[in-house]
This record gives sequence, C-alpha cells and structure tokens, in this order.
Amino acid sequence: MVQLRSVVELVDRRPGVRPLNYTELIAGGDADLSMGGADFATKNDNKSLGFNLDWKATDKLRFEFDAHKSTAKSGADSPWGSNNVIGTASFNRGQTGVDFSQDLPILIMPTTTRNAALQQVTGSSFRNSYMKAEVDQQQIRGSWDISDESKLDFGVGLTKAKNRSAYSNVQLDNWGGVANGPANYPDNVWIPQDLRDFFGKIGGVGDPRLFTQFYTFDFGTIRDLAAKSWSDPSKYLASNVFSTDRRTTEKSTSAYAEYTREWELGVPMSATVGMRYEKTKVTSSALVPIATGITWGSNNELTVLKGDPGFTTLDGKYSYWLPNIDYQADLTDKLKLRASYGTTIGRPGWDAIQGGQTLNDLARLSGGTGSQGNPGLKPLKSKNIDFSLEYYYARSSYVAAGVFRKNISNYIGSTLENATPFNLHTPIGGAYYNEASTTGGCGSDITCIRDYILNRYNGQPGVTKTGDSNGHALGTIVGQPGDPVANFQITVPANTQSNSLKGFELNVQHAFGNSGFGVAANYTKVKSGLKYDNASFAQQYALVGLSDSANLVGFYEDARFSVRVAYNWRDKFLAAVNDGNQLGRSAPIFTEPYSQVDISLGYNFSEKLSLQAEVINVGDSILRQHGRTTEEVYSVTQTGRRYMLGLRYKF
Repeated sequence: MVQLRSVVELVDRRPGVRPLNYTELIAGGDADLSMGGADFATKNDNKSLGFNLDWKATDKLRFEFDAHKSTAKSGADSPWGSNNVIGTASFNRGQTGVDFSQDLPILIMPTTTRNAALQQVTGSSFRNSYMKAEVDQQQIRGSWDISDESKLDFGVGLTKAKNRSAYSNVQLDNWGGVANGPANYPDNVWIPQDLRDFFGKIGGVGDPRLFTQFYTFDFGTIRDLAAKSWSDPSKYLASNVFSTDRRTTEKSTSAYAEYTREWELGVPMSATVGMRYEKTKVTSSALVPIATGITWGSNNELTVLKGDPGFTTLDGKYSYWLPNIDYQADLTDKLKLRASYGTTIGRPGWDAIQGGQTLNDLARLSGGTGSQGNPGLKPLKSKNIDFSLEYYYARSSYVAAGVFRKNISNYIGSTLENATPFNLHTPIGGAYYNEASTTGGCGSDITCIRDYILNRYNGQPGVTKTGDSNGHALGTIVGQPGDPVANFQITVPANTQSNSLKGFELNVQHAFGNSGFGVAANYTKVKSGLKYDNASFAQQYALVGLSDSANLVGFYEDARFSVRVAYNWRDKFLAAVNDGNQLGRSAPIFTEPYSQVDISLGYNFSEKLSLQAEVINVGDSILRQHGRTTEEVYSVTQTGRRYMLGLRYKF
C-alpha cells in the first residue's frame, strides 16, 4: 500500500503563500516513476492558384480584378498515426521532494534509482488528425485620378473560408501498470539518459540533489512489444475513422471607398478619408463523441467513456462599418508629422468558432474538463488613434517617436463554465467508494480504496479486476446509477469586457555614411486595463500577449554581401488565463522576460542566384513560464540553437 505523509516549507509571495519545498514520505516505496515517449508525424500539402487582370479604362480610371483559390492540408505521415504517445513507468519510487527555489524545480528522490528490469508500458494514446483550410477570394478594385491633387480608390470583395479539423483517438488508460508488465520488455530496450545532457543551461541543473535519471526508447520497438503483449494489438494503432469532425464556413462580403487629397497650407500635407463595410456569416457543423460513462482505471486517472458521435450545427453573423482618416504633413524637408484614426476588427480564430462540445478523455478525482466553440462570437473591435513624428537627419538615418491608443470592445476571452454534460456518474464518492473509506478503514487513501473495491466486489456491476501488480489490484471501476454526477469545467470562448490599450514607440536608425554599416533600435511600451489580478480566484478576462519589447540590430550591406546581428527582448506577459489544470482550481500562465540573439548572412553570386544562412538563438536562451508566483513553474524550455541554410534562384 502506498502511504503518503507530506512535509511542506512555505514562502510568502504576495498575493499568497506558496510551497518552496514539498516532500512526500512514501512508506511503501512503490509509487510510480513515470516517463514517456512520443512520435509526431504529419505531412503538409499547400496549393494556390490565382488570376489577375488589370484594365486601364481611361487615362484617369483603372480597374483590377483578382481571384485566387488556396488550400492547405495536414495529415498523418506515420503508419501509427499523427500524434502518438506511450507512457512508461517503474513502480519503485520512494521519498519524493521538490525544491522550487531555482529556475528548474529540483526533483529530489534519494531512495530511488531507475531500474530497467522494472520498467513497463503503462497508458498510451494514438491519434489521427486531419486539417484542411480552403480560401476562395474575388476582388474588384478601382482607382480614379480626379485631379493632380486628389484621387478616389474603391472596391468590392467576396471571400469564402472553409476549415475542417478532424481526429480520432485510441487510448489505453493502464496508467497503474499491468500484471507482469516488465516481463514483456527486455532490459536493453530502455536507453539510459541524463537530464543534464539535454538541459545544461537552466539554473539549478547542477544541483547535486537533482534526480536526473530517465530512459528514452525507440518508439517503434516499444510499440511493437506493447501491441504483442496486449490482447488487442489495434489499441496501439490510430483509427482511420474520425470520432470528432469540426467544419466551419465563413462567407464575407466587403466594400470600401477612400478619398485622398494633397494640398499646401504653409507646408505640404495630405489626408485620406475612407469607409469600409464588412459582413460575415458563420456556419459551423461538428461531429463529436457522445459520452456514456466514467471508468476509474488507476489512482489519479479516470476515463470518460464515449459512444457513437453525433452531428450539431450552429450559426452566427455580424456586420460593421469601419471608418478611417489618415493625415500627414511635411513640417520641414526633414521633419514629418503623421496622425490617424480608424476602426478595425480582429476576427476570432476558426478554432474559437467551431461548434460542438468535446469532453477530454482523461478526468481526475475532482472531475473533468472539456471545450466548446462559439460560432456566434463577434470580432474584436478597436477604435485606434495614432500620432508620430519622424526626423530624417541624414541619408538612411532617422529618429521617430509615436504614441497610440486603442479602445477595445468585444474582447474575446475564455470563460470556464461548470456543467454536468450527459449526467455522467463517477465512482468517486459513490457507494463502493464510501464503503471502502469507512467500513474498509481506508479513509482518504486512494490505493487502499481501489484495492478494497476491486478485491471485494470483482464481478459486481461496474467492477472488473484484471490482475495484481506490486501487491495492488489492477482493474476498472465504472460509475453506477446512484453515484454522484461528475462536474466538468468547460472552456468556452466569449465576447467579454471592453477596455483600452495605450503606449508609445521609439525608433532610430543610423547609417555610417556610405560604408554599408548601420545600426537600428526600437522600443515599445504598452499599458492596458485588461490585467490579470493574481490575488483573485474569480473568472478573469485579461489581455493575453501584451508586453513591452525592444530590438537592437547591427547590419552591413553592399551589392554582394549582407550581415545582420539582432538582439530581441520581450518583457513578462500573460500567455494564458487558464492553464487547463484538471486537478483543481486553474491558474494563469505568465511568460517571463526573454531575450535572444539572431545572426543572418546573405551572399549574391549573381543577380539570379543568392545564398542565405541564419543562426537563431545564438546564446541558447531559456524560456520559462510560471503561474501566480515564480515558484509555480509551468514549463522551462531550452530549445538550443537553430541553423538555416538556403539557396535562391530567380528565373
């Protein structure tokens, strides 16, 4: 029996207290030491066909017609599927602790050692995905030169965008292991690795307490062995029958006209006044699985059982008038003033307007999660005002400063709705569970509760024991009528609050005469009322991705050779308002300040043939994300350097 006792050291980090050190004392020393491997394989096929016609009706009137059709497809490029994951574990983990005080959480397991003889396959997921996007667009544009100082531009357009997203998932939830599981895998299929060989630059990786032992494996070999040992080998192959199939069509019509005039009032100036009309209709159909029950397969994992899928169709529509005014004046031959006001829209992503509700296959003791699209979403609407001043003090050299403000409405955020879809019964808190907790003397010990139910009620409704492993019962316990109805947190996109965004931008570029050398820099400062309040556990609608940024670039260029060295920095920003945590209350995800250096080179062999080379992230920078406090680490990523080399030939 796995018996846990916890030791916690807390640190006060406003707005709350967070664990700095956490230790579990596992008396039995038989908890799972889990690790996994994946095989992702997709192929893409992109096609585009266009037609353009330009007609000069008179010396002052010109028309253009443009039509194109584009398609993009993505599908599986592996005999096993497009997205495949195999979990493995040995059940010999003892005392386990984590120190959250460094960039990398220090996993401490002083009594545990990896052991190939105990390693086995646990749960697995084999998914087939298929994506297809189609865009058909036709536009007619016209331009009328009314006089030497004025002109009128106008046009109409039709756009039809279709998106399809379909997938199937074959999943085994043997996360607690299977009887005699290690015997199915020779020791030599597990390849020993050390964490420090992969993440050598992350702060804390050199801590001597860090548990760095893990195994990698050849995915095909382990898959074949797992399929051979299982009663149904097809459980280790993706299905070609899609259980979820979402299809969205957006039909848009648009028309615009804008009038431009130049004049002089002490200094040369010009202005453009325009109006655009947009109308869109959305139709979304979805084939989604119908959930039929919940089964409890291992200590912390429950599986949502699903039957035949069903189709639903939802609609949405919107239309907007979008005015704009642009003004510029040459205050001197070196100083230019610009000002603009306009209304713009940002269409919701196609994934947000998909119809249908999908429950995630994996649930926890506290309940499950799911997602649902909203074809009725309105686009984000922004009323923008900008002012800038530009000073061109030398050839290819300038200094510019600008301020901006955006009044945002229809902000698109994610809402969490508590729901009980399909009234699914969970065994957690049910009759068997409560008897094990009380009469069986298990209390809140989950391992004890499962052993009691599987050993005492095997063969009774909903209870199936499949064997024993490490002294504990294996099998499934299915929720029965009379058991509690499971709660699910459903993520739904919605138009939420209105607020403003404002800031300023500074730009400078300096060329050192005719030497070919130069330097450029910019800095952007932004501020918005749509902030995330870490002290609040209420549902929030903060602006994702908003941050200050800066860039510094040094360059050289001549007729044959070019080089560019760029330093890019971005301040901390909110990456997501919901981390998708299925174990309890969700938390935000913040991306910490990040910088990297990139280098690019170019060489022209001739007017037609050129060479390009790039080194991205030269310094191997680290990307770290956390929750409400820096100690709540969400992810730490060391991508390494990336190299690109290409030849280009112009016909």
